[in-house]
Amino acid sequence: MRPLLVCLACAATVSLSGCGSMARSLEESSITYRIPLQQGNVVEQSQLDALQPGMDKRQVRNLLGTPMLVDPFHQNRWDYVYSFRPIRGDTEQRRLTLHFENDVLSRIEGDARAKAAEGVPRSRETVVDVPDYESRDSLWDKTLDTIGLGGD
Repeated sequence: MRPLLVCLACAATVSLSGCGSMARSLEESSITYRIPLQQGNVVEQSQLDALQPGMDKRQVRNLLGTPMLVDPFHQNRWDYVYSFRPIRGDTEQRRLTLHFENDVLSRIEGDARAKAAEGVPRSRETVVDVPDYESRDSLWDKTLDTIGLGGD
C-alpha cells in the first residue's frame, strides 16, 4: 500500500510541475489574450507646449490634471507617470517631473519631447501602417477540418 502511495505522489508532482511550464508557454503564444493595460497620467504634446515656467500650482493642475505622485516629504515636486503595456510588445513608460519654488513652476524634467518651434506649424496628419489582414483558422476550425466536419 505504501509504495503505491509514493508512486501516486511522485506522479502527481511530475504532472503538476508541467502545468507551470505549460502556462508560461501559453502566455508567450498567440492563443492567450493579454489585456492592454494603461495606467497613469496621459500628457499630450499640446499640454506640454502650454506648460511654462512661472505658472502656479493651480494653473498646472488645471492644465495637466492631478499628478500621479505627490511626495509628502517634497511638496514642491509633482510626478506625472504613464505606463502602457500593449497586447504584444514591450511596455512603454513616460515620466514628467515638475519642480516648484514658492508655489510657482520653476523646472521641468523627464522624457518629455521638446516644445515645437514657434514659427513652424505642426502637422495634424498621422500616418499609421496597418498590416495586411491574415485569415487564420481558429483551433476549433482546425479540429473540425481534421475530423472532416469543416465546411468551406
